[in-house]
Amino acid sequence: MFLRLKYLFILIILILLIGCPTGPYIKISKSIEELQSAVQEDPNDPVAYYNLGVGYTAKKQYEEALEYFHKALEIEPHFSDAYFAIYCVEFAKDKKLYKKAFDDKEHDPETEKRINEVRSYFNYALFYNPFFDWKISTIFLERSPYSDTPFTPMIIKIIYDGIAKFRTGNYEKAIERFDYVIEEWPEYRLPYFLRGISQAQLQKYEEAIKDFRFLIDKLEEYNKEKVLPIYLNPAELYYWIGFAYLKQEKLDKAEETFKKVIMENMGFYMAHYQISNICKMRGDYAGALKEVDAAIIAKPDDPVFHFSKGICLNTMSRDWEAMQEYNNAISINPKFYKSYYALAIILESVGNREEAVKNYRNFIDKAPKSMNEFIERAQTRIDSLEKE
Repeated sequence: MFLRLKYLFILIILILLIGCPTGPYIKISKSIEELQSAVQEDPNDPVAYYNLGVGYTAKKQYEEALEYFHKALEIEPHFSDAYFAIYCVEFAKDKKLYKKAFDDKEHDPETEKRINEVRSYFNYALFYNPFFDWKISTIFLERSPYSDTPFTPMIIKIIYDGIAKFRTGNYEKAIERFDYVIEEWPEYRLPYFLRGISQAQLQKYEEAIKDFRFLIDKLEEYNKEKVLPIYLNPAELYYWIGFAYLKQEKLDKAEETFKKVIMENMGFYMAHYQISNICKMRGDYAGALKEVDAAIIAKPDDPVFHFSKGICLNTMSRDWEAMQEYNNAISINPKFYKSYYALAIILESVGNREEAVKNYRNFIDKAPKSMNEFIERAQTRIDSLEKE
C-alpha cells in the first residue's frame, strides 16, 4: 500500500507542478508587444507587470519573467499570484534544482538554502491568499510521466485529466475527476487538497472547509508521504479554513479559526493580520492595533502591516504615531503608494501644507490608474492647497 501511495503522489506532484509531459505550454491572448504597451501605459500597475511576466514565461524567457514578477511585488507586496509565479519559474529554469527539491537525498547547505528560498515563494502565496490562481503552473518542463505505476491506464488518465482541468481553471470538471479518485481510493490525500482548493475557487467555501478539516485529521500520515512542496501543519490548514470563513463574511468563525492558527504558531503573522482586519470591520481599533503589532513583531519588514497600524492609530486620533507608521511603510518600500495618500491627509490636517502637497504628488506619481478616484481627489487637494 505504501508503494502505491508513493507512486501516485509522485505522479500527481509532477503533473501539478511541472505539468503535461509533452513540453512547455501556456496560453496567452496577447503578444509581448501588447503586454509591454500595457506596462508603458500604466507603469504603476502590478497586474500589467504580472501579465508581462506570464507572457515571457510562455516564451520560456524566464529571467525576463522573473524581473516583471518581482516588479509587480514591489507595487503590491501581498500579490499571491506573483509569488506563485516566481516559485514556478524558478524551478522551470533550473531542472536540476527542481529534481533535488523533490528527492529524498541530503544536499549540500548551499543547495538546501536555494531550495528553501524558492519554496518560500510558494509559502508566501499561500499566506497572502490561499486561493490564488494556479494557472501559471502550466509551465511544463519536458519530462516523461512515470510508467511503472501500479495503476490502470484509465485511472492514470483520470488523474492526469483532473489536474489538467485544475491547472487551467476548469474547476467543476476537476472536482468531478477528484471525486472519482476519492471514491475509488479514499486513502489518498492529495485529491482532497486539490478538491478543496477547487471548491474555494468556485466560492463553495463550506465544501472546501470539509476537505481541509479531513486533511487536519490525517495530517501526521499526510506529512510522512511528502505529497506537497511544503510541510503542512495544523496552523496552515486552519488558516485556509479561516480564510474561507472570511470570504463568506462569517467573522466570528473566521476569528475563532485564526486564533487556532495562533495557538499552533504564535509567529503566524498573517493570522494576526487577519484578526486585526476583522477587529477593524467591527470598529474595534484597539483590538486591531494589538493584533497588527503582533504581526509586525513577527515580520517587521512588511509595509502593509505598518500601513494598517497607521490606519488604526489615525482612527484613534493618534496622528503623530500614525505618521510614523506611514513613514515606516514608505521606508521599507518607497513604491507603496497608499501610505503617501494617508500621510498627506494627516499633514494637511495639522497645517503642514508643503509636505501634504509633496505626499499627494508622490501618491499621484506612484498609484496605478485603477486608483483614479483617489488620484483625482489628490489633485483636487493639491490645487486647493496651492491656492491658499
